[in-house]
Amino acid sequence: MRITKGLIEKVNGELKDKGYFVEKTMVNKNNEVKTGLVIKKIDDEERMVCPTIYIGEMTCFDEVMRYALEVISREVPSIDMEHILDKEYILGHVKAQMVSAGNVILEPGVVYRDYLDMAIVYRVEVGEIDGGQGSFLIRDGVIEKVGLTEEDLFEVVNHDMRFDTKTLAETLANMMGQEVPFDLGLPEIYVVTSESMIHGAGVLCSEFLGELREKLEGDFFILPSSVHEILVLKDEFGPSAIELLELVKTVNATEVAPCDKLTDSVYKYDATGLSKVA
Repeated sequence: MRITKGLIEKVNGELKDKGYFVEKTMVNKNNEVKTGLVIKKIDDEERMVCPTIYIGEMTCFDEVMRYALEVISREVPSIDMEHILDKEYILGHVKAQMVSAGNVILEPGVVYRDYLDMAIVYRVEVGEIDGGQGSFLIRDGVIEKVGLTEEDLFEVVNHDMRFDTKTLAETLANMMGQEVPFDLGLPEIYVVTSESMIHGAGVLCSEFLGELREKLEGDFFILPSSVHEILVLKDEFGPSAIELLELVKTVNATEVAPCDKLTDSVYKYDATGLSKVA
């Protein structure tokens, strides 16, 4: 469904008596630009946290209204902006998000660092919002205001060790509610993600990989499963980098949503650090 001037006027006509209105907005997400309707309170236009609804897959006005009314019925969290824009808060809650190089999310003003064929952007977690982990993307104005640099942010995420490692068999068993891992009959593959299982590919710029190499007692290939997790396979057990690359491309094309895709690449971690090998 398209967002038109007529649709916005019709929605606002329904929401006016409830104290809300909508505006068209365009949001740069991972790998895509999404158009949506941001919902604001009429008497509080300065509110920083405003829900956005995306109606691309909706088919009629009634469906849009049902969803909009559901959203405004939820309690919008009260966030102390002065608190979350404090230097120490930012340093204590910043996380790395890995995206592909040239990603649309790297718009002017966004703080980032080039990293192989990827880029690191920085998100500050602000707690649960609407059933998920809320965060905001750090921009130039924020770090200038609090007296931080991109190097300060990288130093924090580089030392972030809050990641979990499980075998693929254990991960699949957990997803299906099984206590005993599956026997996949394959070389041991590991799944690495963050504690929240959000933006777990941030481990690619963390010293955690060094500790994992010691634990596995050897070098390993890394397959970017998504922006939320990576797969690790010891190079002595698996296929070649080229064979793994074909696997990554196939899975990305058929199984991974565009908003979750990281890269069509294969990486390796050895004594010299992380490198792209295919």
